[in-house]
Amino acid sequence: MGSAVVSNTQAHELRASLFRGREVADARFRSLTAWPGEGAVRDLAADDGSLFWEDGDVLRTGLLDAMDAAPFLRTTDLPSQATEGSG
Repeated sequence: MGSAVVSNTQAHELRASLFRGREVADARFRSLTAWPGEGAVRDLAADDGSLFWEDGDVLRTGLLDAMDAAPFLRTTDLPSQATEGSG
């Protein structure tokens, strides 16, 4: 069945960090890099690695939409990530 891409605790911390501002949310997001679903979550980032992108004078994020989809994503749904030089 696979494990969740982001644990419930991580999801809660990410959601809560949105209310503390961009810097806090981005810091929490950057800390999520050492589990099997890292590649799927990294795709949420804008070109500069932030969870946010500018839309005119407004900062936007797709995090909440992604979190709504999280229960449907499992690590078994992700393509295998071969490391360079293996196989």
